[in-house]
Amino acid sequence: MWMRMTIITLCSFIEAINADTLFVPVGVPISFVIAESHSGDVIVFEEGSHLGPITPFGRNLTLGSRMIVDGDQSWTDRTAIEAPVDFEDSSSAAIFCHGEQNITLVGLTLRGATGTYDELYGTQAGGCVYVNRSNVKFDNCRLTGGSAFYGGGLFVSGTPWQRDAHVQLCNSVLDSCQALEWGGGVYASHCTLTVRNTSFEDISCGMATAAINALTSHVELESLRVSRCTGGVGGVAVYGGWGRVVASEFIENSTPETGFCNDLYVSDFWGVVERCVFHDEHAPFPSVFIGGPYGETFFRGNILEDNSTSTVTGTLIINNRNGNLMTHNIFRNNRNILGGALFAFGDADAIVEFNTFVGNSSMDAEGGSVLRSNTRGTPRLVNNIISGNFGNCVSMNSAYPVRIDARNNWWGHESGPYHPTLNPTGQGDTL
Repeated sequence: MWMRMTIITLCSFIEAINADTLFVPVGVPISFVIAESHSGDVIVFEEGSHLGPITPFGRNLTLGSRMIVDGDQSWTDRTAIEAPVDFEDSSSAAIFCHGEQNITLVGLTLRGATGTYDELYGTQAGGCVYVNRSNVKFDNCRLTGGSAFYGGGLFVSGTPWQRDAHVQLCNSVLDSCQALEWGGGVYASHCTLTVRNTSFEDISCGMATAAINALTSHVELESLRVSRCTGGVGGVAVYGGWGRVVASEFIENSTPETGFCNDLYVSDFWGVVERCVFHDEHAPFPSVFIGGPYGETFFRGNILEDNSTSTVTGTLIINNRNGNLMTHNIFRNNRNILGGALFAFGDADAIVEFNTFVGNSSMDAEGGSVLRSNTRGTPRLVNNIISGNFGNCVSMNSAYPVRIDARNNWWGHESGPYHPTLNPTGQGDTL
């Protein structure tokens, strides 16, 4: 009798257009609605602000705004799930940690507070959304104002080596989120992470990566726009993973004085970075870092332009002996403190071929505006266009004298590069 009365009470608040679609007005507790739902149901939130969290407790649901009904994307900004602020261990707008295998969020704004307590990490995680060992899809969502130690916007974690968490984040926006330690926008660990057609704006991290921090995960990152993000890595970092970073734009990101790089940091990464643009970064550290003792990264078809560094030299830094391939990229109008649009150190043996270097310069005239070698390895600079750069194009640290293969490049003139003793009649760029 009590259950029947409860259903009658709920039906006075919830308009059902059929057995598996519920419309939820503002003011109805989300927990009441979910308690009466079943896997496969569709829950539509009416325009306004709803008090979360969304916690399906194992049910596989589709949850969203009226965008589900009419496809109008403007419902996203008009329909919000607010995180509760009066629970110490659970203050995310949505929590998926009961093995949900098919959750879809459509056209919702999720406003976070301080995240949900994670036992493994021993602290708060997922300011807006917390995902643990569950599968979640986001479409046309906005995650904003979240703050946590890990994953200010979104935290996703699977079981180590099983990767039993899968998240797809598409056509969405993350903005004004922050992490005190790792992943101001997204923190992902031991999972599969797919992010497409999504922007990250004004995101910060106190210690490490601002926009996306992925650890030991399979990542598919495509058509991202990462702008005005600040952290140890301003943009995206992938540690010990594999996958792709494709067709993305990184602009005006930065690092503090204790940072690593502005835009993209990949370490022990097996994968491809291609068709990305890195530009207008003016900070102490480089735009891109590729390294780690393991992995093999193909960096091809990218543009790095109008960047400058004032502390650690190099627009792109590469280290370690991984056979990394840098090909068909454009390095244009970059300026570095000691030279090196490309800076090789450690045991770097990168193959640098079929690239274009133009308009690059060094604050140190002897610094090597195109390539600065500070390595025990053997970088190959072959078959490139090197023209219109300023000062010496190639230099090395005298403490690490190595033989640099610099054959078959075009130096701006058929006579080859100018060198006072090796090629004094050369009229091309200075070697």
